[in-house]
Amino acid sequence: MKWKVTDDAHARFIEVASQALQMAGCGSICRGFLTAIGVRAKIRGVACAQTSHQYLGNEPFARRIVSNTGKTTVATIVITMLVALAEAVIADELEKKLTEVDKLRAGFETRFDEVENRCKALLAEYTKPEEQARIYYEWAHVEGRSGLQHPEKELEYVKKALSLPLDREKRLQLHMYWGNSLEVTHRGVRGTALKNARPEIVAPYLQGITECLKNLADVQNEPLPPPPPQRAVGSSGAYPMPDNRALTARSSAKWRKERKLERIRGFQAAFENQIAYLYSRMPFAPAEIETLSERMVPDKVARERLMVRVRAEVEKRTAEK
Repeated sequence: MKWKVTDDAHARFIEVASQALQMAGCGSICRGFLTAIGVRAKIRGVACAQTSHQYLGNEPFARRIVSNTGKTTVATIVITMLVALAEAVIADELEKKLTEVDKLRAGFETRFDEVENRCKALLAEYTKPEEQARIYYEWAHVEGRSGLQHPEKELEYVKKALSLPLDREKRLQLHMYWGNSLEVTHRGVRGTALKNARPEIVAPYLQGITECLKNLADVQNEPLPPPPPQRAVGSSGAYPMPDNRALTARSSAKWRKERKLERIRGFQAAFENQIAYLYSRMPFAPAEIETLSERMVPDKVARERLMVRVRAEVEKRTAEK
């Protein structure tokens, strides 16, 4: 059976194993061991007692592993690592099966019949709404990353996934797949046919911009998590160094929040680029996209930003002719 090491599990493993090894005085010899067992370890605190005491935790577990005399053996090290790994690694069966589906992606050589059979079996096995959403998302993801050879099926999977509870960034990606599928459906159209098709094609992109704005507001308003509880510092067997985890926890939380905002802004820019491309093709219709954006994007600043992008692309195409 293959096991999936989640981000939380990985952090937990590093926390526990590094703590015990540091206390055993063996931190400097164990980097290779951590890597060898297949955990992507970035152990900034193993070689430095002060750093590790600042951001590693769970000293009760570590102290159970290392004897009170501070002495240890190779067997103790191995036991420490294995027990920590056993505590940390979590088997997410659905995630494992979805990963296997994702491995079937092979561009135009993708075995879509096999993808369909596996996804249908998963839908029968996992019936919770959030589980079904993950399955439909993966199904849409495979289609979307394999040349969109079946745009009508892609539209079906996208809409089903969006009707279920799903992670905000996955929802944004689905809006991109939705619009891409419509572009493929109308591939090659020109003139009046393109003019008639454009409002339908850009609708998912405009909806995506609206979701981006909502997500940006939600993330910006999310409070930072509280810092970990203060640990005692002194001579009674507690940590010998000051506990600065509150500072590092807050800066790490801010960093994660900013990365999340950056990813959402990236989606917004991608939606704008798709719309600008479509409306930079003849026949130009800036008034049409302006009207559509007024109807679907409530934020005036976002609409103005979109129109700046559209006009710039139109001017660029005009200058090329």
